[in-house]
Amino acid sequence: MGCGICHKIRLHKRRGAGRIYLRTIVSDLTMLIIGIIMKMIPQVIVFVFMYKFIRKYTGGFHCETALTCYLSSSTMCICVLLAIKYLPYNLGVYIVATVLSIGVLFAISPIEAINKPLEEIEVKVFGKRARIVLCITLVIFGVICALGLTEMVKTMAISVVDILLFAVMGKIKLLNYKRKKIEQN
Repeated sequence: MGCGICHKIRLHKRRGAGRIYLRTIVSDLTMLIIGIIMKMIPQVIVFVFMYKFIRKYTGGFHCETALTCYLSSSTMCICVLLAIKYLPYNLGVYIVATVLSIGVLFAISPIEAINKPLEEIEVKVFGKRARIVLCITLVIFGVICALGLTEMVKTMAISVVDILLFAVMGKIKLLNYKRKKIEQN
C-alpha cells in the first residue's frame, strides 16, 4: 500500500516537472519567434540567456499564474527588443546603467518568492552564486565594450537594467506581503 502512494507522489512530481519544462519551451520559443519577427535573433538570444542565467540566482518578480507569467515574459521581451532597436547608442550611459544595475542586484540578491521562501542556507548559497554570476556578467560586459561590439553592449546593458527592474518589483512585492502579514497579526 505504501509503495502505491509513493508511486503516485513520484508520478505527480514528474507530471509537474513536465509541465514546467513544457511551459519553459513554449515561452522560449515564443521569445525566439518574437526575435525572428523583429529581425533581432542575436539580441533575443542574448537577452533570454542573460535573463535565465542571472535571474536563476538573483530571484525577482513572480507572477501568480503560468498564463500571467507567459504573457508578462512575452511583453517584457518585446519591450526590451524595442528598447534595443530604438534607444540611441551611448557607451557611457550603457556602462553606468550596467554597473549600477549589477551593483544593486549584488546588494539585494537573492530575492525570495512569496510562495517559496528561502531558508538561511539557501540565502547564503544563492547570494554567493548570484554575486559570482553578476561578476562574470560584468567581466563579459567589459570585454564586449573593449571589443567595440556596440549592438551587444546595448543588448547586455538593457537586459541587465530589465533584470534589475523585475528584481526590484519582486523585492517590493515581497516586502509588501511581509508588511501585510505583520499587520494582520
